[in-house]
Amino acid sequence: MNENELLLRLDRLEARAEIENLMARYEHLFTLRDTDGILSQLWADDDRGISIEDRFYGVYEGRDGAFPDAGMKTYYASVFGFGSPTDHPGKLSCYTLTTQALEVAADAQTAHGLWISIGAESDAGELAYDDIGRPDRKVSDVH
Repeated sequence: MNENELLLRLDRLEARAEIENLMARYEHLFTLRDTDGILSQLWADDDRGISIEDRFYGVYEGRDGAFPDAGMKTYYASVFGFGSPTDHPGKLSCYTLTTQALEVAADAQTAHGLWISIGAESDAGELAYDDIGRPDRKVSDVH
């Protein structure tokens, strides 16, 4: 293996590590329900052409926007219930990455990846609301 081949191999390994870190940071920010962190740290600065297509909820383009031209912030808020952590008391979303399939092209200029992300979500529901602790309410009153 000559020096150029060795340097290209190193570039491919570094690219792979950067992509793995990107995915791990996304999962972390997703668990925190941090839309601003996801958009500011992980999405391109130039938002022209960035989009998410969700088979259940449609296409969302750019960072901002309101229906019918909703952007990423709207997507995360409406589909996942993101906002500040106090918007949904008791909400838990915890996902992890599994079954990574990541291929960096031989020239190290492009990559293709696939991950399965399994996790759990819960919501305290009515137990998260202030009036549950009122002395005049019984748990059996909650429907």
